[in-house]
Amino acid sequence: MKLLRFLHKWLGILMAPLLVMWFVTGFFMIFSGFPRVEKEQAFALLDPIGSIDSLPSTGELIDWYQTHTVTGANPTTLSLKREEGRAVLSLSGEQGVVLMDLRSQKPIVDIPPTLEELTEKTLRLTGLSPARVDTLHQLNQWLPFASRREDLPFIKVSVEDPKSTTLYFSGKSGQLLQETNQSNRWMAYFGAIPHWIYFWPIRQDVELWKGIFVVLGIIGCVMIISGIIVGVVWTVKSRRSSRRRWSPFSKRSGKWLYWHHISGLLFGLIVLTWMFSGWMSLDSLPRWLTGPSPRSELYTIRDGGAITGDEMMHFEPILAQHPNAKQVTYSHYMGRPYYRLEESAKPATYLVYNDDGSLAQLALSQEEVVSYLNDLDLAIEVKEASVLHHYKGDYLPHPRGKRKPPLPVLDLLTAEGTTLYIALDEPYLSVQNRATRLNNWAYQKLHSLKFVWSYEHPTLWLCIMLFLLTGGAIVSVTGLVLGWRALKRALKHRSNNHQRRREVQQG
Repeated sequence: MKLLRFLHKWLGILMAPLLVMWFVTGFFMIFSGFPRVEKEQAFALLDPIGSIDSLPSTGELIDWYQTHTVTGANPTTLSLKREEGRAVLSLSGEQGVVLMDLRSQKPIVDIPPTLEELTEKTLRLTGLSPARVDTLHQLNQWLPFASRREDLPFIKVSVEDPKSTTLYFSGKSGQLLQETNQSNRWMAYFGAIPHWIYFWPIRQDVELWKGIFVVLGIIGCVMIISGIIVGVVWTVKSRRSSRRRWSPFSKRSGKWLYWHHISGLLFGLIVLTWMFSGWMSLDSLPRWLTGPSPRSELYTIRDGGAITGDEMMHFEPILAQHPNAKQVTYSHYMGRPYYRLEESAKPATYLVYNDDGSLAQLALSQEEVVSYLNDLDLAIEVKEASVLHHYKGDYLPHPRGKRKPPLPVLDLLTAEGTTLYIALDEPYLSVQNRATRLNNWAYQKLHSLKFVWSYEHPTLWLCIMLFLLTGGAIVSVTGLVLGWRALKRALKHRSNNHQRRREVQQG
């Protein structure tokens, strides 16, 4: 018990400020995350594609892709959009992405944006001209990720609007990288930035950032477990005494200890759960517990293969029927070519050509998918198959997430114990087995209460989260006060001892 009390006391002095911070910022995290460019903002910078000159043949596009990557590489996706007044063709594959100006059929290289181009983009996004333009040569708080170094320098555009909007563009290509305003900046300062430790000098170093979370997670779990054990032992002894109280402390003699003990009994497991699941957000359970992860080949099912030279792509009829289309993408899914049509920030539409040349919504059948899987050289043995029209335990959206996994979905159980969730109306694949489910429990379910009931009853989920956060905050704040008092006593005791030694030496 002495060791447990020692661990809880001194680790608590270290961790209590962090726990208070995590619980307080958790309230803000429920309502707002870290700012990012939303789809509607990105699409505001695109023009409707409109009519286009005829596309090069598939064979010519493949040759062009290989010329600008490596010989033998085939693209898997072809995308068409109109940006800055020109039709842009994007070819994507295992060797990367290559952009072509459709009119000149020459590769598009990154060109630093001009002030006129930045002004036009700012007008489209905010309706106002830039009030100030700055050049930034290093990552900052709103672009803290190491992957963004390739876009340096950043062009920061400030706008004098009621929202105090700030836009960040790539100084190499002019791409919109970030949009912040007074509201989402303040929400991030009180929420995502401290909660996720998104301070850019730390976040830019991914390994350091992850290491800090893992170390703090381990220390926090040891501190909380030791506190739960000590608290339960105190309660058992107090209940066995003549007073038969839940706590040996009283509100008069030690109110902070009393409330820390009582709140710890009520919410200690919740605090432990959130500490552990926060750690698991950047780590995984050991393999000896979870078993192997799903075969990596299973994730390639969604890709549908490379574009071949004998394929015919028909963009013109789609553009004629959808004059407001801002992006059209051609690829394969479950062996079928399809077109992804995006007209605005609304969800995309997935189209296929029927045998008679008419356009229809993508709608695969169970038989088509199973037949396609059987033809693959992946040794997939289907044991059970059914079509889901509702969410289930390991196929769920986040309770407050904007992006929801598509329905209906084909639920396939394989002989190796892996479940494949294959969407029938759009390209989407989720692969689940024991390892992914246990890791999902360790993070998503414990940290965000990601269950079927939380999706079906979002108000109930919100009330429960606020209640649990309040309980965790009480445990943490009372612990912080006790830790501060204990630290002051320890420092005072050390100072007194030092003073006595000096007096003895002088005497």
